[in-house]
Amino acid sequence: MGRLIKYSKEFKLSAVKLVTELGYSCREAGEQLGCSSWSVRDWVRQLRASGDIPPENVTAASAQDMKALREENARLRLENEILKKGSGVLCQGVPVKYAWIRSQRDKYPIRLLCRVAMVSPSGFYSWLKAPEDALMSRSESLRKAIRFYHQRSSGVYGYRKIHKDIIEETTLRCCRETVRRAMKSDGLRSKVTRKHRYPANIEQIPRAAPNVLARDFTAATPDQKWTADITYLWTNEGWLYLAVVLDLFSRRVVGWAMSERADAHLACQALEAAIQLRRPGLGLLHHSDQGCQYTSGAFSAVLDQYGIVCSMSRRGNCWDNAVTESFFSKLKREWVRGKRYRTRNDARQDIFLYLEAFYNRKRRHAFLGYQSPEAFEQLFYQAKQKQAA
Repeated sequence: MGRLIKYSKEFKLSAVKLVTELGYSCREAGEQLGCSSWSVRDWVRQLRASGDIPPENVTAASAQDMKALREENARLRLENEILKKGSGVLCQGVPVKYAWIRSQRDKYPIRLLCRVAMVSPSGFYSWLKAPEDALMSRSESLRKAIRFYHQRSSGVYGYRKIHKDIIEETTLRCCRETVRRAMKSDGLRSKVTRKHRYPANIEQIPRAAPNVLARDFTAATPDQKWTADITYLWTNEGWLYLAVVLDLFSRRVVGWAMSERADAHLACQALEAAIQLRRPGLGLLHHSDQGCQYTSGAFSAVLDQYGIVCSMSRRGNCWDNAVTESFFSKLKREWVRGKRYRTRNDARQDIFLYLEAFYNRKRRHAFLGYQSPEAFEQLFYQAKQKQAA
């Protein structure tokens, strides 16, 4: 593209943590993030010198020991993953455990599944050859299967999805109404999602702007139209909020920030990261909803400072910012769903990988002709250079 890219400190810190905490080499981290290994090495040295990350341990284990540790960590992570999926199995009878192992045997080694479920592989193979009805009555088998799949979904699934699991993963056959009645009899219900509410700021003075974008989600060039929004992710330490800025030309995430508070500072951080990376010209259109973060005086000041035109969705109309809403839906459906983050830092690193290593650089987008945002932009700049020549 012929432009010098200036990365934010949060980007550099997240990239360095891939090396210092997740075991990536500088070359591997650079390949994942689309930057040079020399840049990653420089960031490691700079952040160690500034005290943002701990100094390198001069008594580190040998490379062979590190490899063994990584293999052991990989095995433990796999066991932990199996334990999470089969948490509801351990308290069930042996036949239910066997049925669960059968449903997972294409994804994990059978011996590892048997060890987690505390059954013998030989017993499992014998069970595969024996008729299931010989081990338990059909009615009891069905009830145990319903309880298992309800627990496996953490109580999220209702009778329709549990029926689908039973039909696809067991030899039991029944109709959805049978599952519904059995769940009602056993007092099993699906969870109802509660609407997330941000803390209210009664002193906030609304500074709503008109809807200049008017649902025109197309752009002829990069950095012509940006959209922004904030979403939330649950961790064992509490909520983590993610603010993003998308370029409508390529659907690329050009700016992002994460915090435990959904305040104006978070929105400003994401916008300033985008400005630092892209350095747009005057007249850029920035579109968001009418959340208190975007109507704040601090955010308006950043827009004014860089000559950015402000556009906002109509109140209560999420379709006016459909592209950003769709991005958050993809993030949660493709990446976050089924994961449980122990700490906010764990969530930060995982979301960083999605944004910078997967979504921007690798994920194919139907709107872009099944190209990644980065590849789509590269084609644009290559064509522009040819025209100039």
